[in-house]
Amino acid sequence: METGVTNLSDLSDGLALVALASSLSGGTQIAYHHRPGTREQCLFNVNQAMVSFYQLGVSIMGISAEDIYQRKLPSIIELLALVAKRVHIDDLTYEGKYGMAALRAWLADQGYRRGVPIPSLGPSWQSGTAICVLGDAVSATQWPSIRRMTTAERCAHGLALIGQAGVPTLFDPLDLSCGLVCARSVALQAALCFAQAHHKALRGLKVVECPPPPARSFAAPPSPFTRPEPAGESTDQGRTMSI
Repeated sequence: METGVTNLSDLSDGLALVALASSLSGGTQIAYHHRPGTREQCLFNVNQAMVSFYQLGVSIMGISAEDIYQRKLPSIIELLALVAKRVHIDDLTYEGKYGMAALRAWLADQGYRRGVPIPSLGPSWQSGTAICVLGDAVSATQWPSIRRMTTAERCAHGLALIGQAGVPTLFDPLDLSCGLVCARSVALQAALCFAQAHHKALRGLKVVECPPPPARSFAAPPSPFTRPEPAGESTDQGRTMSI
């Protein structure tokens, strides 16, 4: 099934949701109305998609098919955010942690390797430094010092690196620099970068083959504290970032 979405109101007939559910479930055939023309047919399609999401482990309590059909934006955004979290975050594993805890641990490690503390997810990323660390984690190119960049330039630079690595960018650099990007969006962007950095396919998205970064030695950044590497633990190739 081919369907296009130009705005969130296009989801009201359920066709795009059915296509998404089928893709995420490995191409499972879902019964639906191919040309929904009535309220009942649209609701049937939306319900079918939501049942499939539930079977995938998405918690959709409090969201009704009627809300989606009536194009209630908060319900539509909540549904898509829950699906994205289940698909891209809940199954992450890193250093013995799972889900969001694994993502936070990976972000903290990436920041430590570059001498940049990673703040909590959300508006605190508006300085642009954290998104640059995220971009550097998936990029195979060295970059110049970002110290003289403005906040907006750092946000644009970090997102550009992410996009060049083949990872979809989820928000506008200007919105990020103004503190308008919520923690959920930042977490999802970080999860997509985590998948790319670990050479995992992005579920529901076209897989982009990117060569791994060239091997380079890691020089630990100056820090008032030290964190020794546990014996026998493998580490990612690190790079020093000048800020």
